[in-house]
Amino acid sequence: MLRGLVLLALLVVLAGCEKEEKPVPAATPTPVPQTVPDADWRAVVDDWYDNGVFDEPHTCAAVRETIERLPTRDLTPAIDDLEAYATLVCGDG
Repeated sequence: MLRGLVLLALLVVLAGCEKEEKPVPAATPTPVPQTVPDADWRAVVDDWYDNGVFDEPHTCAAVRETIERLPTRDLTPAIDDLEAYATLVCGDG
């Protein structure tokens, strides 16, 4: 009887080892390619910052990138101006 229990326990242990799941390696996030050089979106910020007006022409991509990068808190006038400028430059609306 004892031999049967030991055999049964051994089978349970071996069966459990076979079904042991191997950890799946974590997926590495794929970096998103930057479509607008830093200098371009920063030029949009600099252009607006000095007088609240866009004096120089900027690409639609640069304006959109600027909107994405600016923090929203306490910058409502900047974001409102950027969205209006994006409508003009990108042809939205």
